[in-house]
Amino acid sequence: MFIRDNSAWLNIETACIVLGVSKSSYYDWLGNYEIRQAKLSKEQELAHKVVAEFNRSRQTYGEIRICLRLSRDGAQHNHKQVLEIMKIHPSPHFFMLE
Repeated sequence: MFIRDNSAWLNIETACIVLGVSKSSYYDWLGNYEIRQAKLSKEQELAHKVVAEFNRSRQTYGEIRICLRLSRDGAQHNHKQVLEIMKIHPSPHFFMLE
């Protein structure tokens, strides 16, 4: 990110050497940046849906029921994805899962 943001005045080859990154890795990362951003956006959207469904259920549904409710709305998600979101999301009500 630093190299990309400062590439106007920074020599990319020197910056890669200083930061200990190969040039090919930097350009590979740069080429996949939009794909990673799109994936992150989808994950955030799913997290929002999971939290909304959890709150809609008066904070009683687990990952399987939430996954079923989301699939009825047309979204196809694995219950393990939903569980992972519930584990890492900072909601105080998800603590029961551990």
